[in-house]
Amino acid sequence: MEKYFYVQRLMQSDVDNASDGSLPDPSKGPPPGASLHHFEELEGFDQTKHPVVQFINALWFFYIIKGDLICYILIIANLTMTASLLSMVLPLAVFFWATFASPRPTKKFWTFVMLYLELVICIRFVFQFNFFYWNDHTDPSIAHERKTNPYWFPYFIGIDKWKNWMVMDLLQLFTVVFHVNVIKQMGLWEVRGFSDNAIEEVLRKTMCDQPSEQQMLAEADETGSMKPGSALDIQRNPFSQLTREHNDLPLIGRIILKMKLTASLTKREGITPSFSQRAIHTLMLPVMFYWEVLHQRITLVTDVYVYMVTVDIINTIIVVFGFGAFGEYANVKTDVMKNMLANRVPTGFLMLLLFQFFMIFLDRALYLKKNLAGRLYFHIVLMCFVHGWLFFLLPGTNGSPFFVNRIAQTWYSLKCIYFLLSAYQIRVGYPLIVNINFITKHHSLKGLIAFKIYKAIPFIPELGSIMNWMFTTTTLDLTHWMCLWTIEHSIFEIKCWRTMAKKAPVPRGRIFPQKNKYIVGGILVTFAISVCWFPLLSMNIILNIVGIPNNPTGMDIQVGMDTFEQLMTAVTDNASITEYTEEDYNKVIAQYPDDARARKFLNEFDSTQLTDINMITESQSLWTISPPQKMLLIDRLSQIPITTPLQIYFRWNVKRSDPRDGGIQYATGETSAYFTQENMDSMKVIVQASIAGTGLKDPGNKNIITFGSQTQATTLEIADMMPKFLHLTATSAAVIPVDLGLPAIELKALSLSLKGHLSTTDEVESMWWELAGAKGENMMVCYSDKVSPKMLQPIVDYGVVGLYLGVVLVVGNIFRNLYAGLFRKIQLGQLQQVEKLHQLLNDISLVRELGEMNLEEDLFGKLVYAYRSPETLLKFTKKNL
Repeated sequence: MEKYFYVQRLMQSDVDNASDGSLPDPSKGPPPGASLHHFEELEGFDQTKHPVVQFINALWFFYIIKGDLICYILIIANLTMTASLLSMVLPLAVFFWATFASPRPTKKFWTFVMLYLELVICIRFVFQFNFFYWNDHTDPSIAHERKTNPYWFPYFIGIDKWKNWMVMDLLQLFTVVFHVNVIKQMGLWEVRGFSDNAIEEVLRKTMCDQPSEQQMLAEADETGSMKPGSALDIQRNPFSQLTREHNDLPLIGRIILKMKLTASLTKREGITPSFSQRAIHTLMLPVMFYWEVLHQRITLVTDVYVYMVTVDIINTIIVVFGFGAFGEYANVKTDVMKNMLANRVPTGFLMLLLFQFFMIFLDRALYLKKNLAGRLYFHIVLMCFVHGWLFFLLPGTNGSPFFVNRIAQTWYSLKCIYFLLSAYQIRVGYPLIVNINFITKHHSLKGLIAFKIYKAIPFIPELGSIMNWMFTTTTLDLTHWMCLWTIEHSIFEIKCWRTMAKKAPVPRGRIFPQKNKYIVGGILVTFAISVCWFPLLSMNIILNIVGIPNNPTGMDIQVGMDTFEQLMTAVTDNASITEYTEEDYNKVIAQYPDDARARKFLNEFDSTQLTDINMITESQSLWTISPPQKMLLIDRLSQIPITTPLQIYFRWNVKRSDPRDGGIQYATGETSAYFTQENMDSMKVIVQASIAGTGLKDPGNKNIITFGSQTQATTLEIADMMPKFLHLTATSAAVIPVDLGLPAIELKALSLSLKGHLSTTDEVESMWWELAGAKGENMMVCYSDKVSPKMLQPIVDYGVVGLYLGVVLVVGNIFRNLYAGLFRKIQLGQLQQVEKLHQLLNDISLVRELGEMNLEEDLFGKLVYAYRSPETLLKFTKKNL
């Protein structure tokens, strides 16, 4: 602990030296009692210890230095976990008070925190007893209120009963008390702020080391008047001295300084202020506090804008992928990509994104303008809005308390980091030269890669540059500003390459290493060959190797005849579909031992891609043709000779899953034929029999009749209508009948018979068509192409030709442009030494911030002249030998 107490002594000596408002002078060396030898010993204090011990020591010293930050984190975490009114007071006190205190939170703040935590613990302890009705967990109405009402007052206030109610409050109290003891040991408990020391300095000038009043009156009598700024004038009217020293301040600043000086004089002289004076002073305390924050004289200027905008970008990503947590349905998972693909943009999602973008835009504008007052107003308004929205409005919108909304908790936690960084930036002020292009700060390979990625984002670099021009005081118009912007980017890239070349210099005359050639060339050659073969390789791999069978799950058939009533409709479900085994597949191949075309087609499939569909023979719909239509049909069938033959069609719809979204897809196909004279005669007999009610009765059921006669056909048979094999392609919704070289087998005859149901009086009640034939004859074999997994389906949708046009040609053009026209870039892209140009760019930024606008024009003119003259640019960038 020797190092700890030695650091304490050093800090105490700094505090003693700063008690009069001044800071210790580093040029005077270490304080008394400290030696350079002692400092050298401290540098190697932990080097001989185990790394774990060193890490623990580092955490300990970090806690000593940043103990207030640890307290802030616990206070914010408590609010995030409970989201109650009792827990909200301390975070608001942190954001509105502690984070703005300079150089550190005062004694009043820590005393308030300790007293408030003790009060909260007492209040919550009292409300843990069961005699309060809301603590009865067995009451159904109370349980329902807990689940459904986000504003249930025990939750909302923070007095509900739960198991670990005291853990976070005690942890906060323990941390705060420990931190207070640490700052007391360091002697920082009673140290006042710099503004109080400045007021005391004015009072010392007024009250101390002044001549007597008689001497000052005699001096006034000799001169005939009281000189402004004289000792008598200062003593009788101390405001005059304060006004002269701060005459450049606005009216509100002079009023605040006068009020503080009045309060200090009143306290020194023991005068009791009136009630109105105390009330005005109390009401002006927040204004005085924030005015001091904006006008403090001793600050350590730091730029934390990069960290703030990083937090905002992360929060924007959270909003994009978790915007459902901020809407009406917080407990329902929302798929952003699904909404985008469906061209749906929810209003809440759009409003949240616009809010995030507006915050980033306004933050950037305030940063470029270096407007601390605007930064403070924006900070306070944003804090009020965020806390009001998340803790008061959002629970009522989505019906979910904040402490169960994980995405909103994450967003708020990051926003609290933003608030801490923003308060720190306000407290320390903006630097003289703000970092307009923080991407171009580091000249290295990582910086170059980050810069290239940044430039590849559409509109963002140009938008940032235009904003820089809008909010920066400059004499350049937009055209010249963008010209300067492109020069800065060019110089940055060249400087990155030159920096990397200095780190790895290559001697003259050295042959390029063969290993490096193989690595670089091999990568480029592999890339080019892969792009050329990408369409064919991707289709083969996706559909043949990683593809999955897409077998049918159902099929329905329709048989119709010209414009007359549809004959029949039959639906086959999954129970009538049978997948092939490996043995069944081998039997199919064995049927075509000498047919090369058939075997070639079959070898493109395996057993998992073949299915048998046993069609339902009975129609699911009745044949409800009207009598006039029947007579018209008989007239058409009685044509001799045939002038307008009837056409019959057989249509099938195969149902399978859609590889794009997992839904249902229908693949259709159809065959058709014209009636022959024999078909027309058979159909005429059947229709006339249905009118007369004659036919063959079913032996098993006397109420079922097959219309026709014993001497003439009762079955309508059309040759080559029903396919035996069907091919379901992966990229088409059509089902193609397969011709394996044996047409007599591949297209079977379609046999139909008309059935009827007779009443008890032998009258026909209903009629329907059936597929005639023995069992197994009405069966189809489906060959299903493999489809890609859902994730790879977009590639398949493009097709081979689409991939060649969209990938090969585009990537090839980009690849060619990388090396085309390089000779034109030699003059400006191969500058040897860009240090002078880089320094000239920095000088332009410096004189612009200093307000030297004439000099800015001169330096920019010098830069333009250098780029206009190749000879001047060559001399300007010549490498010093």
